[in-house]
Amino acid sequence: MRVTVFGETNRAKHFILNRALSAGYSVNVIENGKKKHPKRKNLKVFSGRPQDVKSINRATKNTDAVLCLLQDALSDKSEAFIYNLVSVMESKSIRRLVIYSCTQEQNAGASMETSRLVALFKFKKSPSHSDIKEILKKSNIDWTIVGHPPVTRTLSSDITKSQEYPESFGADLAKRLVSQITDSSSIRETLLLSA
Repeated sequence: MRVTVFGETNRAKHFILNRALSAGYSVNVIENGKKKHPKRKNLKVFSGRPQDVKSINRATKNTDAVLCLLQDALSDKSEAFIYNLVSVMESKSIRRLVIYSCTQEQNAGASMETSRLVALFKFKKSPSHSDIKEILKKSNIDWTIVGHPPVTRTLSSDITKSQEYPESFGADLAKRLVSQITDSSSIRETLLLSA
């Protein structure tokens, strides 16, 4: 199975690439030229801008699934990227999309304990752009959004763990995300990481 990974060049992406390759997937990735990946078996690196439709087309050639890391799911850039990505995926009949974003929504009226239990993962609505979830709902793609629940930053054990043990957190996050590629239990849903 070939997977295309989109996202910023960061530590999470590094862990995800390693996990996907060690799980036996062939991986495509786009880099804008700033970061060089060492040559690895089953890893294809394309140069370009991830938001560019032409780059998305090249990187998703012969792809079975897409895993996408959004640093800020609330930005207009992310909305435009998801719109372009979904269009390309539909034109190529790529069915599986897993999106990870750590965007959180605070519920000001709820107690901290209630906030830990609330499982609502929302994206902003903008008069000029559809929100990401609406774009996905209108598509014929089997998508899953993976995110953190709306909890106070200091209470999130995942975030605390990421600060105290960044290596184990990155490996654990990568394991969770890569497993979603073939997991059909959360299709067209938001899956929240434990907090």
